[in-house]
Amino acid sequence: MTKITFLTLCVCCFFFSVKSQDLKKADEAFEQGNFEQAIGTYQALVKKSPQDPLLNYKLGVCYLKSKDAQEQLKALAVLEIAKNKINDQVPKRVYHYLGKAYHLHERFDEALKQFEEFKKIVPATDKFQIENQRAIEMANNAKVITAKPIKMPINNLGKPINTEGSEFAPVISADESILAFTYSSHKPNAKEQIMLAKKKNYVWESVSPINFNVNQNVGTVGLSADGQKMLIYISEPNNTGNIYSSLKNATGWGTPEKLGKEINSGAMESAASLSPDETVMYFASDRPGGFGGKDIYKVEKQADGSWGKPQNLGAEINTPFDEDAPFIHPDKKTLFFTSNGHNSIGGNDIFKSVLENDKWSKPENLGYPINTVFNDGYFVITANGKKAYFSSDRPNGLGKQDIYSIILPDEKTTALTMVKGKILAGTPPQPVQAKIRVVDKETQQFLKYVYNPNPQTGDYLMIFPPGKNYDMIITAEGYLPYLVNINIPNQNYFHELYQEITLKKKMENGKEVGEEITIKNDFDPEHNNPNNFQGRDLDLYDMMEDIIQSEDSVALAYLLDVIYKNKKIDEKENDASVGSGVQVTYLYADSKGNLKPYKVANETIMTTDRIETDDYSVNSGEVMLNKSYTAFFETNSKQLNNRAKQEMKKFIDYLKQNPKVGVEILGYASSEGKADANQKLSEERAKAVYDYFVSQGIEKTRMTYKGLGGNASPDPEAAKRKMRRADLRLIQK
Repeated sequence: MTKITFLTLCVCCFFFSVKSQDLKKADEAFEQGNFEQAIGTYQALVKKSPQDPLLNYKLGVCYLKSKDAQEQLKALAVLEIAKNKINDQVPKRVYHYLGKAYHLHERFDEALKQFEEFKKIVPATDKFQIENQRAIEMANNAKVITAKPIKMPINNLGKPINTEGSEFAPVISADESILAFTYSSHKPNAKEQIMLAKKKNYVWESVSPINFNVNQNVGTVGLSADGQKMLIYISEPNNTGNIYSSLKNATGWGTPEKLGKEINSGAMESAASLSPDETVMYFASDRPGGFGGKDIYKVEKQADGSWGKPQNLGAEINTPFDEDAPFIHPDKKTLFFTSNGHNSIGGNDIFKSVLENDKWSKPENLGYPINTVFNDGYFVITANGKKAYFSSDRPNGLGKQDIYSIILPDEKTTALTMVKGKILAGTPPQPVQAKIRVVDKETQQFLKYVYNPNPQTGDYLMIFPPGKNYDMIITAEGYLPYLVNINIPNQNYFHELYQEITLKKKMENGKEVGEEITIKNDFDPEHNNPNNFQGRDLDLYDMMEDIIQSEDSVALAYLLDVIYKNKKIDEKENDASVGSGVQVTYLYADSKGNLKPYKVANETIMTTDRIETDDYSVNSGEVMLNKSYTAFFETNSKQLNNRAKQEMKKFIDYLKQNPKVGVEILGYASSEGKADANQKLSEERAKAVYDYFVSQGIEKTRMTYKGLGGNASPDPEAAKRKMRRADLRLIQK
């Protein structure tokens, strides 16, 4: 009996010793901030001693420090026990941590009560008071912002994008054809890596890693508007990292090249964003000399192609806390960024600021539920302003962090034109090494950025503001330099132009005698007008993506039926023809084959004659009698814009040189809507041309005008043109 008792006592002492050793290791890990290492032991001990206040306190802190939001939510129950059973062993910080737990459950009044209690019972000199005061500010922010939620569906991208690991920091090309993001499995010794997703049938799929042949953590930072250049982050020892760039090539992505010392300072440079013309880069850094934590800086490209001195964006953007993940919209003036400062409602939130008169506006919190009490950030938006992507560690995702998308309200649509083009050469047409320089016709100055189409695909992408007229100087290896005009409509909505340029040699009897350029455009300014049904195509595709992911087959069948009645966008995505276009032949022996001087600022370039590619190609060539010429109008407008006036000047000059020639003007309007309104608009358009001719010195007696409403032109060739126009015909008096 005595022997059995002794053995039992030994066993108990052994297990108590093991328990003490485990607790000691857990406490050491806890004090060192290794909460993930300590949490298992505390969970086991709390299971055996569920009312122990100190164990519950430490377990609660471990839960709060977890990277998993679902784990963080578990902190409330155990911290309530710790606070209710508080004794001398439990730190007073239990009040602060309990407040944090209430905050995560969006119980803000209870959170504030705990924060205020901590503030009252802990000396004002306690360094933890600073963090507690910030928690009070965030709770008050959250009460205000969550009380006015934005009605906006938020879509988890689901599989195969999101997994049980972490997916974050999405980057997209301006046309949304490429999505790249950072992936972490959180497995021991696993490295962060970049994943690339492509769309098929409007759904992201074919997710695959990009191998940059480095052994460190690699993450997404930014992507150029045309998707040809990726900025990436590569980690360094001592919690530092640098930004590199990689160019897309025929087999994938090229070897990363480290950016210069203007951007990489030896501190932590973790995120960056390029303007669409790649002349400005915004980036985040915790280098010395900032406002605190990470700040956002910008650098501007110099004339020699190098980056200039970094400029801190200042106190309007940067705070004593962390500002990170800048994204400059293609409009070049709207900046989105992530911050746990400003009026954040908890963790990192997404903010927006607009550059107006060289000053950044007060950052605006994007609101709830885009922002939550968890960490939300890395916000990127498509060029058309309709859709955005971001990452968040909010609960109920597939993993620790997931990527989400939102459809933005119509009022956020951006008035830009995105030119998606392809340049080919030879017979049969193949991609060619080429360069495109763009001249602003208003200033007669080069745009800073030189567009270099992808030599493997011929693809290029350009983004322009509305109401501008440009000349493109196109140089391709082995071909003449071509001068091509492109006119951007003055719309107040997002618009896409699909353009295809083909070059080939002109052969006769086996001898090269000239060249031929064909330019095909699909550029209907009314196509993407949000007032027209057809202009809602992109919204329909966004809806279809969400419906496919939710497996709603009935809704999908309906949307497919609607979309395939108008396959205009789909055709472009599948490389179909983009219209009949303009074709010009240059014979070397002919005067047209001679290059002409084209002056830009202080530079003179030899090019072909200018080629007009927009609707006004109908006015090209020698002015002739009895031929219908056209002045186009903006949608629902009766005012001649500058482009139309520019076209009319050559006919005015012709009339001044030929006093016996008269003008017959016919106005038109869309056949849709009320006939009376269309008739009136057509008459006003005809009179607008008449009035302009009079203002330029043409006698009224030489002209007649009338409106034909939505009726077709009596001229069969002119009848094919868009209805928002007025035709003029020069006739012998």
